Parts: sequence; C-alpha cells; structure tokens
Amino acid sequence: MTRVRARVLVIVAIALAAITVAAVVADGVLRSRIESELAANDTPVELTLGGGSVLWSSLTGTLHVDAHLDAEAMQDAISAKVGIGVGDIAMVSGAIIATLDSGPMTDLLGGDVALELAPRAVDGKLSVAVSGITVGAVERGGTALADRIGPFVIDPAEVMDCVAASEVVIDDAAVRDDELVIGLTVPRNSASALAECR
Repeated sequence: MTRVRARVLVIVAIALAAITVAAVVADGVLRSRIESELAANDTPVELTLGGGSVLWSSLTGTLHVDAHLDAEAMQDAISAKVGIGVGDIAMVSGAIIATLDSGPMTDLLGGDVALELAPRAVDGKLSVAVSGITVGAVERGGTALADRIGPFVIDPAEVMDCVAASEVVIDDAAVRDDELVIGLTVPRNSASALAECR
C-alpha cells in the first residue's frame, strides 16, 4: 500500500512540475508576442508590459502596461491641458519641473515661472498637482496660487488619439529617471490596438 502511495505521489509531483514548466513557457511566449505588438508601431509614447504573469493577466481579461512619457510628450500634454505654453521640462526627484513660456503669467508675476508638478493616479486618470512655484529664483511653494492652478486631470484619451485609450485605467504614476512612467490596466482585447495610438 505504501509503494502505491509513493508511486502516486511521484506521478503527481511529475505532473505538477510539467504543468508548471508548461505555464512558464506559455507565459514567456505570450509576453514576447505582446511585447512585439506594443513595440511594432512608432508612437510618441513607449509602451512596455508591466510585471507579473502575462498568462494570468490574459486569462483575467486585462494586462498591465507601462507608458513611458519623455519630456517632449509631457510638454505637449501639459500645454494642451492647461492652455499655457510650456517651455522646458525636467524630471527630477520624483517631480516634473515645467517652465512656462514667457507671456502674461511671467509678466504678471515678475519673472520666469517654473512649476513643480507631482503626478499621481486618481480615479483611473492621471492627476497632476502643483506642489511648488518658483518665480525668478524665489521659491513660492505652498502658496494660494499653487492651490488655484492645480491639480488638473489628464485622461489617457487626451494624450493618445485613439479609441483604445478610452478603455484604459491609470493605476500608478511616478517619475523615474528622466521619464514619467504611468501604470495602465488595459483590456486584453485592446492591447494591440493601444500600440497603434498616436
């Protein structure tokens, strides 16, 4: 009787090992295929697969995709959203520093204006709050003006011109190195269409 149990346990262990290996291989093949789809098109926003099992995500119907926005993409998005020309953008210490193009705002405040912006995910969208203002060389963080300017919300569909972006939910936003990385939850059937967004 114990020999039979031992054989059954060995067979079960071998079967579980085979299933595990097959799942890991399938996950790798699926990840490679989806990464190729995301990288195939020349878009202003680089899209990469997030961490975790792609096989499991695919079975549940959603994928985690990271959108990488460089300074130029952020400049365009912020200028379009707030209606004020944005000059240089720098991404440092977890924040976005945006200088406003000279104009009425710089004339009104009496010097070059730089806004420190703090991005985060709120209700499935990107929220960008003004966390500090510098006029000339003087920091004016926490002023009433900063509270009046922000936060403003950027919907993925506003940044990427396509239907697939309307199905995207933003889960996370963080400045890493010299880019803004936005974590997105994307319906599996929209992942390849998202790569075609402009």
